[in-house]
Amino acid sequence: MVTGSLQIKKNNYYAVLNLIDSDGNKKQKWISTGYSTSGHNKRAAQKKLAELIDKYNDLPVILQVPEKITFVSYIKTWVDAAQFVYDPITYQGYKNCVDVHILPYFNKAPQLLVSDITPEMVQEFSTFLSKQGNKKTGGALSNKSVRNYLAILSQIFEDAKTKKKIVDNPCKSIKRPKKVKYKPNFYDTDQVRTLFEAVKDEPIAPMIIVTAVYGLRRSELLGLKFDSLDFTNKQVTIKHVVSRFSTVVEKDDTKTESSYRTYPMPPEIEQIFIDARERKERNKALFREQYVDNDYVFTWDDGRTYAPDYITRKFKQLLKKYNLPVIRLHDLRHSCASMLLEKGRNLKDVQSWLGHADISTTGNIYGHLTNKHLNSVGNELCKDLLY
Repeated sequence: MVTGSLQIKKNNYYAVLNLIDSDGNKKQKWISTGYSTSGHNKRAAQKKLAELIDKYNDLPVILQVPEKITFVSYIKTWVDAAQFVYDPITYQGYKNCVDVHILPYFNKAPQLLVSDITPEMVQEFSTFLSKQGNKKTGGALSNKSVRNYLAILSQIFEDAKTKKKIVDNPCKSIKRPKKVKYKPNFYDTDQVRTLFEAVKDEPIAPMIIVTAVYGLRRSELLGLKFDSLDFTNKQVTIKHVVSRFSTVVEKDDTKTESSYRTYPMPPEIEQIFIDARERKERNKALFREQYVDNDYVFTWDDGRTYAPDYITRKFKQLLKKYNLPVIRLHDLRHSCASMLLEKGRNLKDVQSWLGHADISTTGNIYGHLTNKHLNSVGNELCKDLLY
């Protein structure tokens, strides 16, 4: 029979449970209730204690004293197994987060067991990221990045819970940074035309044009292959992606099912692809055995694929070179959406064109642009009726 009491440690209420393992040995387990001693929290803490006692009494004896496995070793086991569960790009993203911050942070106390990790410890990790998690500057990580790290931690704990290594997921009772609604920067139609004219003689001009016209993600742009181009039916199909975390990952698949989409190929875009194909053939003959042969449309002269980071940096450099408003490469995608709405297309059209899985995503990002359009329509109506 599990019993327990309420104790105070570092100005917080803890539930101290009296457990007995399968060998009959008595052990105590301290679990944070999540309530501080300041204010009128004692009754809530006592209720939490009662809930924990009931929960542990319902468990088999072997689970009442969790297995002695360190958290650091469990993280490593989880990330090793993740490569067989998630697609390569998702796995690389998870592994990068684990390697950059999660493992180094918790490796400061490698003796801690999975069952030792409390909500307070996770909260302290969140605070660390929010204050000094940026590796480049030593400053704060964005709220979105912190939330992403906490989401991965939560997956690790949920896995441990499913495998009966712990009773509760400590991530569930912490305070996460607020979601910040992103308001994208974008060019209007005239600015996009100015951009095209300014960079027309630059090597990556074709990539900029294709990105802006189709509103592609960077991974989709770099993933364009000649098998994606149907010159007979004048169509372009998005079905490959190239991304980078710690390494470049090429994937013959898209982000979601809705990301797999087909566009028309107008003459101007067709000419870009024809030029790219002819350039590829010339470079094959020039570089011979040193040429890196592949089916990608946009590559270096020797056939090597572009590093995603290079395209992002080069685009920013060109904007500064030609004194154009500085936006991100990804903001060309937002510019595309803006131009579609400007031409009177609705959110459903924009969702299909950009390959969003859910129209609510489209609305959350671009809803303010449709409101702007409605305000314009409303002003015109008022003028017609009142003046």
